[in-house]
This record gives sequence, structure tokens and C-alpha cells, in this order.
Amino acid sequence: MKLRFRFRFLLPLLFPLLLPLAALGQITQPPGVLYQSSAPSGTCSEIPPIQVVNSTGAICTCAGGTWACGTGSPGSYAPLNSPAFTGIPTTPTNANASDSSTQIANDAFVQNAVALSMGTVPLNFASVASPVSFDSKGTGQLVSYTTNTGAVSGFTAWIPSTGTNYVVGDVITIQGGNYDSMIQVTGVTSGYVTSGAILYGGTGYSNGTSIAATAANTIPYTFLLSGALANSVSIIMPHGTYLTQSNQWIFADNTTGGPTYTNTVCVAGATDACSGGSTVTLKEGTGNSTSATLQTDGVLNVTLADTPLGIGALPLAGGTMTGAVVFSGSGSGSANAVGTDNSAFGYNALNVSISGTDNTGVGQGALNSLTSGSDNTSIGSGSLAKDTSGGNNTAEGFNALNHTTTGAHNTALGAYALDFIATTSDNTAVGYYSLVYNTSYYNVAIGSSAGEFISGGSTQNTTGIYSTLLGYATEPLANGDSNETVIGSQAIGNGSNTATIGNSSVTATYLGGITMPIVVYTHAGTQLAACASGTLGGEAVVGDAASGGLTPGTAYSVTAGAGSVTVRVQCTLTGSTYAWQTM
Repeated sequence: MKLRFRFRFLLPLLFPLLLPLAALGQITQPPGVLYQSSAPSGTCSEIPPIQVVNSTGAICTCAGGTWACGTGSPGSYAPLNSPAFTGIPTTPTNANASDSSTQIANDAFVQNAVALSMGTVPLNFASVASPVSFDSKGTGQLVSYTTNTGAVSGFTAWIPSTGTNYVVGDVITIQGGNYDSMIQVTGVTSGYVTSGAILYGGTGYSNGTSIAATAANTIPYTFLLSGALANSVSIIMPHGTYLTQSNQWIFADNTTGGPTYTNTVCVAGATDACSGGSTVTLKEGTGNSTSATLQTDGVLNVTLADTPLGIGALPLAGGTMTGAVVFSGSGSGSANAVGTDNSAFGYNALNVSISGTDNTGVGQGALNSLTSGSDNTSIGSGSLAKDTSGGNNTAEGFNALNHTTTGAHNTALGAYALDFIATTSDNTAVGYYSLVYNTSYYNVAIGSSAGEFISGGSTQNTTGIYSTLLGYATEPLANGDSNETVIGSQAIGNGSNTATIGNSSVTATYLGGITMPIVVYTHAGTQLAACASGTLGGEAVVGDAASGGLTPGTAYSVTAGAGSVTVRVQCTLTGSTYAWQTM
């Protein structure tokens, strides 16, 4: 009797404990409800009250010791595994729009994140120390801070030993407000932060105690830099992979201190330091006048991303570019670019390391050897292709100034114009093949093939100097002629320090209403064709007193001295008087 009584006494206490094992089988228990893939069966107890949601979403309840399920309409709870919501479900909004965790993002969060990616971040670089690194590896730091009108304004305590892996220069964000403050770490002990400088106080903050400060996010912002630099600054962008950290940012450098001090952007390597790949040195301006869009591959290189139009149009290795630099076309600007205000359009245009400024290369291979020259303009495939350090050259046309290496102040307009000028300067050639072979100084040629050959039309004109050749296929008399002027289509010059107007077909020259017929004589009195040269024995002396004047078109005898020279004489008319003049 005692044993039977004790069992009856214990049975009500044990039954609720045995029920889940006997009746509920594989039921799991989310908050306030149980779930199993099929409807529960068997007996049940109403103490404690239990609800079960079966696979159809219907609620099953314990009624009268047995399970009773609804008709299958959705219940109050969804399953944990792949729940299917209906209606307009809501979730709490994550206040940190830069959060990249697995937390559910609702519409409000997405809108905030999009707005953040288009946001502008002003950074105070006045006397900022270098580097400024957005690639902090630090975690766990806690800080207490004060605010002013929603912005972080000061720090009351950096909690000791709460952080690890921080280094001086890291930029971190206090996890509060709108999560947008930018704090540069200025002191570190054993990996935790001991001091910091405010680059941007952020928005929406209130005073905080022991708040986390983690690596600043660099969702593609527009960074506005201001303040007087006290030193040059390296700005380190995050390291990652081509997929995770291949981003673009806009930098507007409104700082002062250049050119002595500059801001240079790089991408971090595996450590919190520049990778050693290509960098971009920002150009200072005012009022965001020098905004530049930068691209990083996330692993090694930072390049300018202004209007890249073609495979390889952005430089990929080493060097620094600053200012309004534009590269467009396969391979253009594709290696160690260093310089300011350079533009390249076309395959391999401006594709080697340069330190020059204000160069423009348009066309395949234009300026593709330039290393230090400045103020060059090259338009046309192969134009100025070999220029290494020459400056203030202008070439327009296929292979114009093609062989120029260090020459300066040359202007060539037309295919092959001044093609072989290498180290000489101050030449101007306009026209196809004009002065194509000349390698000297201070020449002007205008016209197709002007100055291409010397007299005779087969020997290249290479060394004329201080000469002017105007007209189609004009030719100096000989190589090395100096101060020779030749004017007229196919006109041929008469040597150094002479001026020739017209070709052999010209019968008269008119200057200011004065007719100047041209006749040439030999010492034997035989008249030659107009504009040809006669061979005289010695120096010819021509007088007109005995004959009372010379008549154009009439042969006259001349007195010759010893020797043989080529002399050209010209009959000029002044009023009614003719007079011979040697030329």
C-alpha cells in the first residue's frame, strides 16, 4: 500500500516531463511555440499549455488530452528554416548604414546605405600626421568622448588594453550617432589606442562612455580635404581583393602647402602600409576645383579613373599622377605615370613614365617615349613618338616630328613634317613632307614638300639653317645654306644670304607697281632663258652708259675677269631708266 500510494503521488509530477519525449518526437521550440514537420499525434496534457505549428502553418493545440490542429491557414509563427513571409513584414533598422554583417537589411537601411555611398566626407588635414590609413586592422578599442551639436568634439578616455592591432595613422569610426566620424589614431601602446585626432566629428552623436571605435568604412565617398599641410601625407586605401576592394573615390584636395607638401593616395598591401604599387598625387586647388576620381584594384594600384575609354586605358604599375590627367585607349598612360595635367588618347599614347606636365598626346604612339618633357602637343599616329625630354613642341599629322628626342620649340603641321628633327629647335614646317629631312635650326617651310630636297630635286635637304621656304616643293640651292629665302611654287634658291622670288617660268615680278623683268646674260653676249644662271669668266661688269640704257630681252656683251663664277643679273626698271644689278 505504501508503494502504490507513493507512485500515485509522483505520477502527476512525472507526466509533464515524459510528455515531450513520448508525444512530441522531433518538435523544436522557437520562442513561445513548438514546430515539427508533421502534425503531432497521441495524447497530450494541457498542463503546461503547449501549441505546435505543423508543416502547413496551422496551429495545433492540446484539447481534452488530444491534439487538435487548425485548417491549415498560416499561423502566428513562421518556421526557422526558409520562412516565407506574407503581407508587409518589418524588421528593426540597423542604424549603421555602413554595416556589412549578415543582419537583415530593410528598406530604410538600404536607402541609408545608398545615400551614404553618395555622401561627402570633409576631412581636416591641418597639420595632420602621415599616414592617414583607412586599412586599420585594429579591433576592440573602447573610447569615452564628448560632443558638440551632434559631432564628436573631444575624448575623455581611451580605455586601456581594450583594443588590439591598432597602429598610428589608422582612421577609426566611433560606433554611435550616424556612424560617420573619422578619427586618426595618434598614439598606441601594445596595440591599443592611447590618443586620437578628429579629422571629421560626424553627425548624430551624443556624449558616450566606453563606446567601440573600429576601422572607418570607406564606402565610396567624396573626400573633401582642407587645411594647411605641415608635411606630405600618404592616404592609404583598404586592401582586399579585386572583387572586395576594387572601388572608386572622389578626392577634392583643398589643402595648402604645395608643391612642398602633397597628398598621395595609395592602396594598402597585406600590412597597414602602402603596397608599393602605383599611386596618385593629388593636385591642390580651391573650392573643389581639382576633384579627381581615383580607382583602386584593391590589391596593388591606385590610378586616375577620369573617363577611361578602352582596355588598359588606366595606368597599372608604379608612379604617381596628379591633376586633371586623362588616359583613353588601349595602353595609353599604361606605365609609371608621374606628372600633372597630362592627357593621352589612343593606343600606347603617353605610355611610359613621365614627370612632365601639360602634355597632350592624341593618336597611336603619340608621345609614347616622353619621360620629362612638358607643354608638348602631339596629334596623329607616331607624332612626337620618340620625344623623351623635349618641350614646347607641337606636332599634328602622321609621324610629324617623329624622330624628335630632345628638340624644343618646333612646330610641325602635316604628315612627316619635320620628321627627322632630333635634337634641334625652333623650326616651323607646314605641309606634307615639309622639311622632312632637315635636322638643323631656325627654319620655316610652308607648302607640301617645301624644303624636302635641294636644287635638282633628288638630294635631301638636311642642314639648311635660318632659311625660309614658301611654296610647293621649294628648294634651297645647296645643303648648309644659311639665311636663304625662296618663295614660289617649285622655286629654287640661289644660296646663302639670297632671296629668290618665283620659279623659272616667271617672266616678271611686280612690287608696289614697279615692273622688274628678269634677264640673264653670259660674257659672250648670248641670252639665256629667264631666271637661269649664266657662267661668267671672273667677275662680270655690266654698264649701260654707252648704249644709253639696257633693253629687257636684248643680248649685251659683258667684260669678264679671270676665273669662272656663276652670276645672276637682273634688269630693274625705275621710272624709264633700266639698271643691271647682280644678285
